[in-house]
Amino acid sequence: MTGYPNLSKKAAKAGMKAGELRQPGIMTTISGRKVDLENCTEDDIDLYDFAWGLGRTIRYGGHIREDYTVAHHSIVMSYVAPEGYRKEALLHDAAEGYLGDIIWPLKVLIPEFIAFEDRMLTKIMNKFEVDTKTEGGIYVMSPVVKELDIRMSEHESFDMGIRPGIYHQDIEDKWLQAATTHEQWWFASAYGFVQRFDQLFGTDYFDLEKMTAVYFPDEADSTKQKAVEGAEHALDMLLEQMEEGVDEEG
Repeated sequence: MTGYPNLSKKAAKAGMKAGELRQPGIMTTISGRKVDLENCTEDDIDLYDFAWGLGRTIRYGGHIREDYTVAHHSIVMSYVAPEGYRKEALLHDAAEGYLGDIIWPLKVLIPEFIAFEDRMLTKIMNKFEVDTKTEGGIYVMSPVVKELDIRMSEHESFDMGIRPGIYHQDIEDKWLQAATTHEQWWFASAYGFVQRFDQLFGTDYFDLEKMTAVYFPDEADSTKQKAVEGAEHALDMLLEQMEEGVDEEG
């Protein structure tokens, strides 16, 4: 492992015991922020942080045959969603960039966690001024986005062969549109997520040098080239898969 100080050795030198670096309720994000998960404010919310988390979190607890992340899912959702719901669709799982993606069969057994996640998501929606419904000041997913999320799950299940699913042509069409639009960053989905965010919100967060300085601070000089090379390699792989699919159909 490279790129970050060995905190365990530093802690040992300071006379700290194993585990004393950990604080209940406090997480350290990729940018180095300390976030109090229970008492976080809008000022603690950072797009680069949760985009990175979403882009490193595989859907369905990893039990799929592709590196399909929550960031991918969110990007596609924002393309399938009708006008007026695209911002909410992109951010509907944003809290998972901090809290992780607990699989639905387990999450429904932990109502306290659902409430915790909803409070975090409320802060994110408020931070970026997304017009959504609330109850008691807490974000409530719109029926349109909720239904779309279910249909996305059906299509993802069909497409990735993880369990019985349902093919939806409209989702497949938008999926291909999303993959084409963000093809350079499709296999670096944190970057693709920020790119899509800028498109919807009219912002300019997508700054390659700034982002990679956050994500890879000890390799700032070479990160841009590495990121581009990695994206090009991923694109080559995608094109090969597409060609293989064409050959099989032929």
